[in-house]
Amino acid sequence: KQTTSEQWIDMAGMITPLSAVNDIMDSIRSGKIAELNGINNALFALDRQYHQLEWEYCKNKIKEYLDIDPGEIEAGQMISMIDEWKNNLLKQYDLILKDAEKEFDQNRRIGYGIDGDELIKDADFNAVRGSYEENKFIRELKEASEKIIKQSEDLIAFISSLS
Repeated sequence: KQTTSEQWIDMAGMITPLSAVNDIMDSIRSGKIAELNGINNALFALDRQYHQLEWEYCKNKIKEYLDIDPGEIEAGQMISMIDEWKNNLLKQYDLILKDAEKEFDQNRRIGYGIDGDELIKDADFNAVRGSYEENKFIRELKEASEKIIKQSEDLIAFISSLS
């Protein structure tokens, strides 16, 4: 059973509690798992447990940070958490967008179109870097922001309908 202080790690792309990885390693060291097939089975089992482990982690964090038993959360508290999640994530995305915007400003155009005027400089820059509005990363981040807003609105509407 995991504790709130438990560390999670990125194990080749699989985010998992360190204790679970240590349990597998202990099983290998002790000979309980002696073949590659056993390692595969242990990792697949860990992967299948991910959502349960993730929820346990979230419940522990809610209890730790908000001093609320997750089984006793009221609708208003849940709505506040969703709003806070949405606002914090949107702030983070906004900071990323503002930072990315710097990559497209006039000061970054040094060395582009050096054999022409401002129009040629701009055209050269746009041919190489593209525009801020058309950049794939920027578009995806803006779409993700819209999804977060929609998802939070849907969650709040659902919770409100229950009370």
